[in-house]
Amino acid sequence: MSQNPWIRKAQKGLNVIFIHGINSSEECWRNKETKSYWPDLLRNESELADIGIYIFSYRTGINTGSYSLSDIVESLREYFKLDQLIESSSVIFVCHSMGGIVARRFLVNQHSNLIEIGLNKIGLFLVASPSLGSEYANMLSLVSSVIGHTQASALKFSENNQWLNDLDKDFMNLKTGKKLQIKGKELIEDLPLFGKSFPLPFLGKKIVKPFSGAKYFGDSIKVPASDHITIATPADSEAMQNRLLVLFIKEFIKEFKPLAKDDLQFSKSDVDKNDIRYSSIREAEEPISLGKSSFRYLKNGFIQYNQGNGWRDIIWNPEESPSQMRVRHMGGVISQDNTFLLVVIGYDERILYRFGNDLDNWRNEYRDGKWKSLSLNGSQILAHEIINIVSQNNLISIEIELIGRKKIRFSQYAPDSKKFFIDI
Repeated sequence: MSQNPWIRKAQKGLNVIFIHGINSSEECWRNKETKSYWPDLLRNESELADIGIYIFSYRTGINTGSYSLSDIVESLREYFKLDQLIESSSVIFVCHSMGGIVARRFLVNQHSNLIEIGLNKIGLFLVASPSLGSEYANMLSLVSSVIGHTQASALKFSENNQWLNDLDKDFMNLKTGKKLQIKGKELIEDLPLFGKSFPLPFLGKKIVKPFSGAKYFGDSIKVPASDHITIATPADSEAMQNRLLVLFIKEFIKEFKPLAKDDLQFSKSDVDKNDIRYSSIREAEEPISLGKSSFRYLKNGFIQYNQGNGWRDIIWNPEESPSQMRVRHMGGVISQDNTFLLVVIGYDERILYRFGNDLDNWRNEYRDGKWKSLSLNGSQILAHEIINIVSQNNLISIEIELIGRKKIRFSQYAPDSKKFFIDI
């Protein structure tokens, strides 16, 4: 990519990344008649003035030889670092044709790294992108066998295309596993390329058929009077493709909005007072004393309690192995009526909390369901460390460092309130 790939840099962390398809370039987004350029149409949307717009381009064409899809994916990975895309709070990929395969393989390969840095909210806006290959690529594969066009070979529509079949399975597992929060939309072409009467048979067929271009997300849309090329070139801002993209971005922002006040809450508990006497945060094997009960977690992650008769393991779930609850960080606070709040970060990076007292039997925790997982808008919050737990004037504040090193603080308003608010 020789020219500046940025149309505009983000103001609030969301970047939209355009990725073209095979035998194409960044010009695939330009309408030949009106000269409209899809990334520019998006830039002109006043309601989306804060989003970043980035164009990823890569080497493709009849003479690319052994430059493979894997090479393209590795290039995208490196440009994420070089152009600071890795600092995004979330990203939306707008992908034409093979660009969708590039994006999906990138997500499959890099999902662990993305989760670790907190970049776990992903949008996929797929424009005539084949999930299972293309008959056009079947034709190109005849050429590729002679000149070594490895990109076309990887796109060949065949039950024996192991590369695409593996990607399809891996992406479905990633999507259903929900470690990455993936929201998607699929647009499919309406017409054959150049019409049915064109002399070359493959050009009288649709390049990407509906069963291949509408596989991963519900409510796919066939764009009227579009073929495989024109579907990526909206004539103006009122074109269906552009309006669908703008709506998709707005819905994405609404669904994955930044943390805000009153978004976060604990489940109902029996706590009536939060006049905290002290709070504690401990490393492994350093006990926390809450009333007459003490808690600690060992270096192997097992959590234990002591109510005056020695240390005993807390049994978390007998159906899992090991059965003890395993944590990597712990903090606690206690009120004047000896009700206390214990907060832990598990090995799976979830934040778990438990209200209790000295009379509770902490031995078999799986039975009473008193441990709750902290979530936001139905999604798990993943954390790296409990930084601080403090109280002042009946207000509990717990500061957490999220995966990706971003810090948040959530607090409780009043002694009888179950609502918590976020203070970034």
